Amino acid sequence: MDLFKEILDTKTSSSSPRFRMQMADLATAVVKENWDKEHPGCVKVEYILGADGAKTSDWIRVLHGYAGKGFGSYALPEIGSEVLVGFIMGDMENAVVLGCLHNSENPLPEKTANEKNTVKEIRTKGGYELTISEEKGKEKLSVKTPGEQILTIDDENQKIEVQDKQGKEKILIDGKTNSVSITGDKKIELASKSAKLLLDGGANKIELTASQISINGKQMAELKGQSLKLEGTSVELKAKGTMKAEASGVAQLKGAMVKIN
Repeated sequence: MDLFKEILDTKTSSSSPRFRMQMADLATAVVKENWDKEHPGCVKVEYILGADGAKTSDWIRVLHGYAGKGFGSYALPEIGSEVLVGFIMGDMENAVVLGCLHNSENPLPEKTANEKNTVKEIRTKGGYELTISEEKGKEKLSVKTPGEQILTIDDENQKIEVQDKQGKEKILIDGKTNSVSITGDKKIELASKSAKLLLDGGANKIELTASQISINGKQMAELKGQSLKLEGTSVELKAKGTMKAEASGVAQLKGAMVKIN
């Protein structure tokens, strides 16, 4: 028995010009096309009819959880996905894709289904993942790219972390220790217009560049190294109290003119 042939025969035999093809309320189908510039956001599906064979639809709309003028959610089913199709008022010409179905050929994402239903996940065909774990005491949200760049928001450990695939470059906000750490395997650079702070692990150096730099220690400011160099068009050393200059070796004071007191 050909279900679609019967529908067409019934439509043809109807004397009423207002008669429309009638269909069961729901049907399963497989997406065959998901792009046409004249029908953006629509898909063509092939209805699964068992012994009656298959029939391809015209372009039909897809149900989204949120929609409005220029805003809303958007995620079209992929070609080959099994979908559930509904027919408004049983009208086959007014079909809508209601959602997608997992099956033996398109199984659930790994590590999602569990007895307590604590994992919620969106995983795209390209490998982007948004995972929410609602296990009590281990609540966590993570976003991962196909290249395994990861953002993790961890309620259990009170941490927010962004890291690369190797975990060598990362930003960590730690709510337990009230600290923020930035780790770079080779370089870390903080920049704002003409001001820049560079931590260069490869060259083992720190560079601070700006029009004006101030170092203020309320109790003490200390600079220490095997050698220390201060250089400028004008250099001024000033103490409100005592000043002491001392060298274990030779001490030199040199200038075009040297004034003491």
